[in-house]
Amino acid sequence: MKKLLFIIMAIFFAGCKTNINYYQGFIYDMNNKPVKNLKVYEKSDKNNYSITNEKGYFKIPAKNNNINRFLYVEQNDLTIIDSIQVFGSQGGEKIKYNFVEGQKDTLYIKFHSQVDNGESHP
Repeated sequence: MKKLLFIIMAIFFAGCKTNINYYQGFIYDMNNKPVKNLKVYEKSDKNNYSITNEKGYFKIPAKNNNINRFLYVEQNDLTIIDSIQVFGSQGGEKIKYNFVEGQKDTLYIKFHSQVDNGESHP
């Protein structure tokens, strides 16, 4: 039984190794405007990060071809304001990847100080 459990765990962890070279995507507010100057980083390595540009775009290299399950989004270098689930599956379905190379995924964030009159105040 222990051997079977070990084999299943080994297969699972081997499956976490990917050929993904980077994470990328856009971050917009709820008024569909890009948000710049947000820090996006891997859960496992806060030093591997990108700052969103004027288009809300970020791009982070994936270290050692290992993919993190989550990216964190930080504002003002202090507060984690959101997270991005990079991969997941439901009910044994095929694993779905988000915010990885070649995909143009977008995260929409509602800021607590944001108003709904067409202006955003991150």
